[in-house]
Amino acid sequence: MAEDELTDKDRLVGYIDLLGGGLTVLGWAWFEQDPERRADIEFLINGEVAGSAIADRHRPDVEQAGRGDGRYGFAWPLAFAALPVAEEIVISARDRASRQELANAIKLSAGDLLARLKEFAARSEPGERKLAALRAAARLAPDDPWHALSLAEALRRDGQPEAAEAALRALLDQHPHFWHAHVALGNLARAGNDPSELWHGTARPRNWRPVMSGAGWMWPRSCGLSTG
Repeated sequence: MAEDELTDKDRLVGYIDLLGGGLTVLGWAWFEQDPERRADIEFLINGEVAGSAIADRHRPDVEQAGRGDGRYGFAWPLAFAALPVAEEIVISARDRASRQELANAIKLSAGDLLARLKEFAARSEPGERKLAALRAAARLAPDDPWHALSLAEALRRDGQPEAAEAALRALLDQHPHFWHAHVALGNLARAGNDPSELWHGTARPRNWRPVMSGAGWMWPRSCGLSTG
């Protein structure tokens, strides 16, 4: 809707407060001349629509500021799958119908975003949102194998061994000498019915089974795997 087509009742006032610890976008929006109306807010990540939420949550601070009944808050869980590979991430919001933008878009560097994803995953209970955060971290930083390894471990703990195996195999396709992934795959293999079927690659070493050392499970030197 063009600016000159807006009536007084259509004019929106709103603000993005912050990206909360739960990686939820928090803020408020209201139509000052139509206070009973609740805004349908659309969220964009680097200009692409990523989700929406109705601004109808009660915000005592908004009510105390004299804005109607204060039920104009929103809390939108960040869509991890929509996060792009970019040097900077910009999260903005607008009214879906009129496309009026809310103030205070959130800007994060790629490094800051990865740190937030890791912190969120570390604090979260097992579940799909934790897994989604780990998937995003692994996708956004493919050169760092630890993100994908954390994802595989979370999948295993979540009772998804086949998905964990797939994640480890994909990791080893990119980082074939990442010793920790080979060990994780071996641990997963020992827990299955046929460990030999879980060896990564078409040809497995003659002496492929992991052995116990003082530091825990490791691969024998005859496997030819790097421990670096």
